[in-house]
Amino acid sequence: MTKTEYLVERYAQTLTKQDVKLLFERLKKEHKGNVVEASNMANIQRKTVYDWDNNTDDVKLSTKKKILSANLQTNPYETIKFLVEKNANDYRELLGRYIAMLSDEIQSANTSKKINQLCPELNDLLLSHIGAIHDSKLIDIDDVISNVNEKCNSVGIKGITESITLFEPTAISAKIIQLLTLIGERSIFQCEQLSHKTGLPIDFVTEVCKLGNYTPINASLGALQRDYDSTETIKTVNDQ
Repeated sequence: MTKTEYLVERYAQTLTKQDVKLLFERLKKEHKGNVVEASNMANIQRKTVYDWDNNTDDVKLSTKKKILSANLQTNPYETIKFLVEKNANDYRELLGRYIAMLSDEIQSANTSKKINQLCPELNDLLLSHIGAIHDSKLIDIDDVISNVNEKCNSVGIKGITESITLFEPTAISAKIIQLLTLIGERSIFQCEQLSHKTGLPIDFVTEVCKLGNYTPINASLGALQRDYDSTETIKTVNDQ
C-alpha cells in the first residue's frame, strides 16, 4: 500500500459532504473551473457532482475515496494540511462534547457512588488533554471545575483537583522555567514547597524532581535568603 492509498483508506470515511465539495472545488481550480475535467480527474460522473446539491444524502464512501485520492495526487501537501486541520477541529469538538457530557452527568447524578465513578474519569480526561482544551476555547474549564466541585461538596465527597485550571501557554512556560531554576540551584525547598511556589501540580513537580535527581540542600540562613531573593525576582519578572 502506497502512502497515498494509506491516507485515502485512513481518512476518506471522516470526510463530510461539505469536505468533499471543498476538495472538488480544489480540483476544479486546477482545471480553471471546468467541472467535466475535474470529474474525469476524480473518475466520477458529472451527475454525481450535481446530485450533491439536490439531495440530503451523504456522499458515498467510494466517491469520497476518489475525490481525496485525486487531491492527494494533484496537490499532496495542501491536501494533507486540509486533513490535519479538519481532524484537529473534529477532535476538539468531540473533546468538548465529552467534557460537557461528563459534567452534565455529574450534575444530574443523585448518588455519591455515581459521582465517585464519574469524577476520576473527568479528572483524567482534563489532565490528558489540557493543551487541546486550552487551545479549543470550546468550553469554560474553570466553570466546569467549579460546578463539579460544588456538586461534590453538596454531597460531602471529594471533587476534582483545581490544579487542572488552565494557564496561558506563556504562563506555563514561565512557571516551568521557575521550577527548573530552583531545582538547578539546589534550593532548600521540598517538592511540596516547590509546587506551592510555582503553582504547578505536585505530581508534575515530583516527577521533574526525580528526573533532575533533585535533593534540597541543607537549610541555612544564607541559603534561605538566596532562594528567597531568587524566587521573588522570578516572580516579579513573571508578574510583569
